[in-house]
Amino acid sequence: MGLKNGLPSHDTFSRLVRLLDPQAFGRVFAAVLDDPGADGAGVLAIDGTTLRRSFDRAAGRSPLHVVTAFGAQARLVIGQSAVLPGGNEITAARALLETLCLEGALVTADAIHARAETAALILQRGGDDLLALKGNHPLLAAEVAGHCADRDVNLKEYQTVDADHDRIETRIHRVDHDVDWLFSDRRSKGEPRFPGLACIACVRSTRQSGETKTTATRFYLSPARLTPERFAAAVRAIGPSGMRSTGCRM
Repeated sequence: MGLKNGLPSHDTFSRLVRLLDPQAFGRVFAAVLDDPGADGAGVLAIDGTTLRRSFDRAAGRSPLHVVTAFGAQARLVIGQSAVLPGGNEITAARALLETLCLEGALVTADAIHARAETAALILQRGGDDLLALKGNHPLLAAEVAGHCADRDVNLKEYQTVDADHDRIETRIHRVDHDVDWLFSDRRSKGEPRFPGLACIACVRSTRQSGETKTTATRFYLSPARLTPERFAAAVRAIGPSGMRSTGCRM
């Protein structure tokens, strides 16, 4: 842009933003999203984050925490929902999902969102979920980890190798569609029942950097019968830290 008088000041930007009609802006932004969605739905990552420098010490205002829906293939933020006072990231994510058409999308989210209610909402909106499984469901996480580590279980595998400077990362992606054992009558009382669950998956990452070697394993649940290749593509699209590791535009 040619700005003969230089960059506008902070106050000018502030006045401009305040003059925007949110409803009109929403309609225009929705039209912009038509092109990225023309090739069909892909991976939609749900990620919560606190906006930098949003804390106003003078006004006593807390930092702004938002939940973002990130289209991994288009590398584009599809929508955002603020965490309201007294609310939390889980309810904000559900409020955001209720505004989106998820037809054909694979919705990924961190373990905080691995809840039956959230999974059911995604299915109702036409999508499939791929939810990380961690310590918030300790019994289920331990059993899935044991199942994936069992040498007698024949899980389908797919391996990828990435090299960057002196670092080599090898990922082994494994999926299993035999999940009937998760629905037996011997399950613990009150254990979460994820609707339509059809696949458990894990990815074991080994990173070699010089003489240092680190290994990590992550576990996931999904109602989609994912192949190891599709599971690997979804994990690669969002990275272990959601959209922040991928880079995005708004």
